[in-house]
Amino acid sequence: MIVISAASTPHKTGGLRTVAVAVNSWPVHDSALEWGIQEAALRRARLRVVHVVPQTLGVEGARFVAAATAGLNGHLAPFRDKHPALSVEVEVLLGDPVEALVEVSKTVDLLIVWAHHDRAMLSGPVRALVAHSHCPVVLIK
Repeated sequence: MIVISAASTPHKTGGLRTVAVAVNSWPVHDSALEWGIQEAALRRARLRVVHVVPQTLGVEGARFVAAATAGLNGHLAPFRDKHPALSVEVEVLLGDPVEALVEVSKTVDLLIVWAHHDRAMLSGPVRALVAHSHCPVVLIK
């Protein structure tokens, strides 16, 4: 499902040549990554894989950021091997997930998130992200 809000995305997209995939759970849901890889390749864009570590972790947050970065880079190795021409960047951020992803949406053409939802209802954070995103959002189930 692709959600585009004309209110938050009134401008033409595509000029930033960047597709982002937000990963929010471990293990990473590869369906969102595969969608991101396909979109980045189609758009001849780079791929940013973003994970947000909640700020509530305090001092432990820095260690968690380092561990999450290493884990994501390890997880992405087969994808990088399979798609050597694709630029793939890993970014682990410390903060509120919705606020951080809204900020990311300002710097990408498309934001892909794995959204565990049923057909009738999206979770509060996903609804907030869709409502405030500055680019189209793809929800992968």
